[in-house]
Amino acid sequence: MRAKKLVIVAGVVVFVVIAALAVIPFFIDAQSLKTKLVTEAESILRRRMSVQTVEVTVFTGLGIRLNRAVIFDDLRFANAPFVSLNSVTVRPRLLPLLHGSVEVASIELEQPEIRLIQNQDRTWNFESIGVPSAGSAGKTGSAGAPPASSTGKSSQSFAVSQLNLSDGAVVISKRSSSNAVEESRYDHINLKLRNFSTDKVGSFDLSLQLPPGAHALQLKGQLGPVQLSPFSKTPVDGEIQFSELPIARLTSLASPPTEAIEWQGFLTTATGLKGSLDQGFSLEGKTAYSKLGAKRGGVQSPQVDGEVHLKADYKAGALQLRQGELHMPASTLTMTGSVTGLDADPALDLRINSPRLAFDDLIKLAAVLGQGAPDGVQASGNGQLNLQVSGSSKKPQVAGEAKLADVWIRYPGLADKITLSPVVLAFKDNTVASNEIQISTGERTRLQAQWKAALGDPVSVDAQIRSTKPVPVSDLLAIASSFGITLPEGMKVQDGSIDLQLTARQTLGEKPVLSLQGQAALSGSKVQTALLKAPMEVHQVQLQFTGQSASIPSLSASFAGSKLGGKLQINNFEVPTLQFALNADRLDLSKLEQMINTAESAAPAKPATAPAAKIPDGSSPAAKTSPAKPKPGSANQDPLGRLTVRDSSVAVDTVSYDSLRLTKVSSKIQMKNRVLQLQDLKFNMNQGTHVGTASFDLNGAQPRYTFNSKLRDVDANEFLTQNSSLKNLFYGKLSSDIDLQGSGSGFDEISKQLKGGGKVTIAKGKITSFNLSEQVALLGKLTGLNVGQGGTEFEDMVSEMTIADGRVTTNAMHFRASGMALKVRGSLGLDRSADYQISAELPASLSKKNPNQFLNLANATFFQNESGNAVIPLRMTGDIARPRLSLDTQMVKDNLKNSLRQGGVTKALDTFQGLLKGKDQKAAAQPAANDPANSAQPAGEKPAEPKPAAKPGLGGLFQGIMDQVKEKKKEPKQEPKQEPKQ
Repeated sequence: MRAKKLVIVAGVVVFVVIAALAVIPFFIDAQSLKTKLVTEAESILRRRMSVQTVEVTVFTGLGIRLNRAVIFDDLRFANAPFVSLNSVTVRPRLLPLLHGSVEVASIELEQPEIRLIQNQDRTWNFESIGVPSAGSAGKTGSAGAPPASSTGKSSQSFAVSQLNLSDGAVVISKRSSSNAVEESRYDHINLKLRNFSTDKVGSFDLSLQLPPGAHALQLKGQLGPVQLSPFSKTPVDGEIQFSELPIARLTSLASPPTEAIEWQGFLTTATGLKGSLDQGFSLEGKTAYSKLGAKRGGVQSPQVDGEVHLKADYKAGALQLRQGELHMPASTLTMTGSVTGLDADPALDLRINSPRLAFDDLIKLAAVLGQGAPDGVQASGNGQLNLQVSGSSKKPQVAGEAKLADVWIRYPGLADKITLSPVVLAFKDNTVASNEIQISTGERTRLQAQWKAALGDPVSVDAQIRSTKPVPVSDLLAIASSFGITLPEGMKVQDGSIDLQLTARQTLGEKPVLSLQGQAALSGSKVQTALLKAPMEVHQVQLQFTGQSASIPSLSASFAGSKLGGKLQINNFEVPTLQFALNADRLDLSKLEQMINTAESAAPAKPATAPAAKIPDGSSPAAKTSPAKPKPGSANQDPLGRLTVRDSSVAVDTVSYDSLRLTKVSSKIQMKNRVLQLQDLKFNMNQGTHVGTASFDLNGAQPRYTFNSKLRDVDANEFLTQNSSLKNLFYGKLSSDIDLQGSGSGFDEISKQLKGGGKVTIAKGKITSFNLSEQVALLGKLTGLNVGQGGTEFEDMVSEMTIADGRVTTNAMHFRASGMALKVRGSLGLDRSADYQISAELPASLSKKNPNQFLNLANATFFQNESGNAVIPLRMTGDIARPRLSLDTQMVKDNLKNSLRQGGVTKALDTFQGLLKGKDQKAAAQPAANDPANSAQPAGEKPAEPKPAAKPGLGGLFQGIMDQVKEKKKEPKQEPKQEPKQ
């Protein structure tokens, strides 16, 4: 019973406490409390502050939450927020709050965004925090009279037991003297402050998360006492820490690089930092790097390990090196001195020494930094280095000397080592020059080399190299690559030997440039450029170099199955302009098309870079910014787009393209912006000749073509047999004047998309698929003409035609054949389907001699043109190799209507009536039922009175038509009856 009472009492107490907490918000004036907090913050920070809404919290801890809080910037920098917060929760101490005063126990900031701005005078916007400024937004009282605090303390004194900042962002903007703005953004910042006070030292833990993964930059230590006037005097004593941090993630915090570099490796550091923003910092610690490397394009550098030991002081853009040591596997470099003006053009005053310098360490570190041997190269050699560097970083003054002895290099793929005589490097002013060095690989290669480099911005290297006799190309390329000198991107030279007297200048930097002087003789080699998918075999070639130009006065080579000769000039290796006069024995355009790089992906595209110091991640609102736009592709991405051809010519004995064959081809050539133009294009084809122009636009997914062609006296059968499915159908001498446009790859695809038109003439020709004269005679029974059983022969054919959608259409084709003239309109498809209307015109004398009065009358009415000549209208359909010919009944009906409208109706009716009375006796004269003419003719309509069915052929056609006319005469007031379908 007693236990039950205790439970009841405890429950009542808990209920009373909960009830008391629940009613607390009703006893606190939230708006008044917000005003006090804002006023207190404004008096301390000397910045204007606004809050959207306020909430009093109880169960998560007594406090007040300010939603959408903003602290505004110093108006001298921006009329915009300095700090924007999603929410800030302030938890005051309870007892002082009950007595009407505010003392802050903790502050929680959610997703703040802080904008730090440096103006042209190198002054930061945060430096004025807490400093009264007349006319500034932070002024809350009269000058010289700071407002009283509710705590009874000076406005320059405060204490916060705990401050937590989660998932924040910092945007840093720097404005240069030229008014240009450089902006960087840092996301996923977390900060914890303990005992943040103007009276005593507190602790801090600042971390910058680097997604993806758990890697973070961390700065932790002691902070304070806080100085508010100005804040930059607040002392800091901490340590920068990170372990096995991927270098690629660290470089994402820096500005975008000028070239695409894939950095590799890991960093670990523990570096102490002590001082203040106002007085500067001292740095002391050790940073280890492991597997440090870089990949530029397709070239992988070696990966190296080492450590950097640092003792330095930094203040106001100046770095004083008390001790700097670079430890490599077999070398140590020490550096002391100072670097001032880090924000502009740094001024140097440094001493660099290495009593133990390994050549292998030197070339590997140089390769990582962008100028040295690729991965896999091994080297040996030892020496010393003693330098003094002064002056501007863009043009440093260097004095000293470096010596190396017992130097050799082992290059992958070479059986022998590359050995060097002792090397002495003399440094003077801003240059470094070597002595004359003997370079050899076994007994086969002997070279003399000497080089000189200009230091600063940009760095350039001049190298002289001479061979005493022809040396293997592979040896020369390996030697050059070991010292960081490579061929232009996409270019390869394999096999063969070379004899050279050459001076090369390689300018490094954002746009590397290779310049050559001298001459070389290359033989038995294979040369490939970014433009070609396969190498060109060089039998013998003399090269002469002048700067960015090279000339070949005599060329003997093979490519795509062709033997090439002639001369060639190339200017500007990076954006080449070609000028040539070449000849070849044969050229297969299909093979050539497959071996030329026309795609924009011919060279590796550089990845787009993110905005400066922006770590892409959409997890927080602060990180949701527009993605970086990719930079325009470099010229190297499109080798064909970089190429210009001018004032060039080519002559080829034989050119083929699928089934097309051309001989004695010659043309002038121009090319720019991926458009190739062939001017004065001449060749022989199928016993005829051609003169014209052609254009090939290689922009887009499929090449586009335009042709202006003049063919003369081409064998029609040979031409059509080679280039279409119309084999052995058309004979004669073909001439044409045609303009065409098309696109696609391969003859069949191009022909299906051709558009254009022109004029075509065929003389002394023959069509083998049908005998048109026989069909005319059979259908019309007009004459006994017989021009042979092998086809239709004609004197000439002239056609105006258009080409589109895979069909050749004509509205004006004229034939002249033996005893007749033909007019044709219609179309022929690439699938050989024909659809033509043919008017066969015969002299009037032929129809007059015919004893058949019925047909003579027909000729006089609707089978006769204005000249009095008989005309047989035909329709040709089906496969052109086996066409179907029939009487064009629609044309007959149209002609008859036109004739009857012009008069003679009564005479025609009487004549037909007399003729039709003897139809039974004339039936035997009609063609047989299986006659081709009958199959093409419509049957006439049966008369109303009982009589035999209408006869097929022209008689039946006439009868049906005349019956319709008679009916119309009997019922003139009624609507005309619909004509029977034929």
